[in-house]
Amino acid sequence: IWDWVDQGLRRYTDEPPGPDGKPRWYYAYGGDFDDRPNDGPFCNNGVVLPDRQETSKLWEVKRVYQPVSFESVDGKGTVRVVNKHAFTDLSEYEAAWEVQVEGRTVAQGVLDPVRCAPGDSAEVRIPVGRPELPPGGEAFAFLRFRLKNDALWAAKGHVVAACQVPLELPAPAPVHRAATGELAVSEQGGQVVVRGDGFEAVFDRGLGTLASYRLEGKELLGPRLDAGRTNGTQPHGGVYAPGPYLNVFRALTDNDIWFRGAFEASGLTQMPHRVQAFRVTRLSPQAVRVDVRTDCRGFKGNGFWQDAAFTVLADGTIVVDNHVDPVGELPPLPKIGSILRVAGSLNQFQWFGRGPRESYPDRKTAMDVGLYSGTVEEQFEEYVRPQENGNKEDVRWGALRDASGFGLLFQADGPLSMSASRFTPWQLEEARHLNGQPRRFHRPQPREDIVVCLDARQMGLGGASCGPGPLDRYVLRAKPLDWRFIVRPLRPGVEAPAEGRLASPVPTKPTVERGEDGVVRVIAGSGASRMDVWVDGKAESRSSFPLPEGGEVRAVAVAPSGLTSQEAVVRFPKIVPMAPIPNAELSVSASSFEPGEGEPRHAIDGDPNTFWHSEYSSGKSRHPFELTLKLARSLRVIGLEYVGRSGNPNGRVLRYEVVVEGPDGSRAVVASGTLRDTAEPQRIVFERAVEARAVVFRALSEQRSQDFASVAELRLFAPLP
Repeated sequence: IWDWVDQGLRRYTDEPPGPDGKPRWYYAYGGDFDDRPNDGPFCNNGVVLPDRQETSKLWEVKRVYQPVSFESVDGKGTVRVVNKHAFTDLSEYEAAWEVQVEGRTVAQGVLDPVRCAPGDSAEVRIPVGRPELPPGGEAFAFLRFRLKNDALWAAKGHVVAACQVPLELPAPAPVHRAATGELAVSEQGGQVVVRGDGFEAVFDRGLGTLASYRLEGKELLGPRLDAGRTNGTQPHGGVYAPGPYLNVFRALTDNDIWFRGAFEASGLTQMPHRVQAFRVTRLSPQAVRVDVRTDCRGFKGNGFWQDAAFTVLADGTIVVDNHVDPVGELPPLPKIGSILRVAGSLNQFQWFGRGPRESYPDRKTAMDVGLYSGTVEEQFEEYVRPQENGNKEDVRWGALRDASGFGLLFQADGPLSMSASRFTPWQLEEARHLNGQPRRFHRPQPREDIVVCLDARQMGLGGASCGPGPLDRYVLRAKPLDWRFIVRPLRPGVEAPAEGRLASPVPTKPTVERGEDGVVRVIAGSGASRMDVWVDGKAESRSSFPLPEGGEVRAVAVAPSGLTSQEAVVRFPKIVPMAPIPNAELSVSASSFEPGEGEPRHAIDGDPNTFWHSEYSSGKSRHPFELTLKLARSLRVIGLEYVGRSGNPNGRVLRYEVVVEGPDGSRAVVASGTLRDTAEPQRIVFERAVEARAVVFRALSEQRSQDFASVAELRLFAPLP
């Protein structure tokens, strides 16, 4: 935490008066007074706004700093508490408990005083009982330590510390609703129309996505646009269907400064969507699938190939399966998922996930999983410089409805991030200036429709506006990715929670993977009774088979009803089968190291967040630097894997050599080349396996021409027979 309060100054504008009839203003920051030099929005890094309004950051600080820690012991209501107070016994607080099923309270009460002295721990048993869970339902227990009486600093009942723990209770398996009736499919003017009982879904061949969805004659998606920006660029001649489209952009946060330059330079801010293939298949009388392959590469050729499968069912449900393959050298991504627009009348938002305020992968501790509701407008969270806001993590489902009860429910197949807003990310991004930019103020104007983001992954927030970026486990890097969401129509009187628990009759696609041993394993998706597998076009009856020579593997999952999944397609290159040599069989030494953080042992400790670093304190060290892995016994070695330092690129190796010391003490260079500037693992494979008693990794230069080197992890590999 850098500041308590955002240091913005109220500045009035020459805009017409606002809705309240008063002059309009905004919070000014560095550069708004044409002051040069300035720090831009740097001083707006507090946990409350300039007028001391609460923010989600403040609630996160409260939960993280609370003087009691909690840990679920058995998933049945036993919680271990640790008293972090220096002088206060936990018995001085009221210990309140609650049990929720699907976000609704089913039991609550107050425990006997929990006697736990400062610095001690205790186990607390919450009387969970045997609540009945609906099919696919979830239950959570809460424990809250509250003030028994008024204090000088807070009122009686104030929560000093709290936790939410999941309960492992038996629940019936989720069920799917049997679809009845037959779908009608027609095509007119480049549009494919799928009609069922009371609904009509229209797909645009040229745009590769939904153009319309009507329920009982009511349009539930946003309008088709011929100008403006809905997905960040102007694909298809500036004509926009409401979506969903692939999206990797968020209005970059102040903390995103650490990768902003790389992201903008990659060309992904201009990522058009060019439809390459569009196919309609009738799977059964009650199911129709629209498969779309889209080229989503930016103006520099970097981006993604996307395969989307829209499976329309007779009850109006649409199962949307997505797969993306990265293309080119891509930077870390702000997010990856789908963006679409729904009708502006659907402004009543209800969700089962984290809430009630915004949350992100590395800032969600304070936002408990529950059932929440509010208007779309209420989800907007103010920042002095407009940026990404309002995201909800771990969403099981989210529903948007109009005043009469019509709407759409978006269901996750596994947790999903979701937001609903009156602004596109590009409106927010263009509103204000950054450090070093000319003064800019464009008040974002709320849209008539609603922008919905359904994200498979979000980048963590980190603290790079005045500190480090996100921890490595929260950094979003471009990789092949699959995600699914389900769109369900809602009519008046239909309960959204019951719809959000339904299973899908469409199986998820199989997972196809190949290990270091060259063996391909095809793993069935959920809801499948069998799999069909092909290798280079030939049927393969086995779900596990060797394929070191490479080839194309295709697989589909088949449900008992005969419905098929989206097809999995993976092209494997030829490899040399190998297996990692256990680090326990290695010892490590270095020609140079920085005592403390840069110890050589960090290179083989299995933790990518630690690293070996050459000595730098004296400023006298120079390349080359050597890291030597000595084997407990002579072994055949075929290659090694280098993992660059994460979070900070200092010392990442550019040019390298690998030297092998044989059993007789002779040395030979077996590999050399250059490495990429990334924290992702990079494999170096020798031309042939060699007998070695030691392997020396020589760093010859650094990515930024600095005279030091670092290695997060180094692994050796032995050839397999």
